[in-house]
Amino acid sequence: MTEQDRTHLEWLYTGFAMMGFLINGDYSVEEIPHRSRELAKAMMNEPEELGIMAIKPRKKYSRKGD
Repeated sequence: MTEQDRTHLEWLYTGFAMMGFLINGDYSVEEIPHRSRELAKAMMNEPEELGIMAIKPRKKYSRKGD
C-alpha cells in the first residue's frame, strides 16, 4: 500500500467515524472532528492481519440410502 493509499484510507475512516458520531449524537459538534481523527488514526494502527475471516465452504452431506 502506497503512502497516498494510506492517506486516502485514513480520510475514509475519518469520514465513517464522523458519520457514526453524528448519528449517535453523544458528542458536541466541536468535539466530533477531533474524536473522528483520533479514531481513524487508531484504526490505521491496527495490524493488517486482522479483518474478516475467510469463508470456509460447508461440508457436503449426502442422505443415507442415496
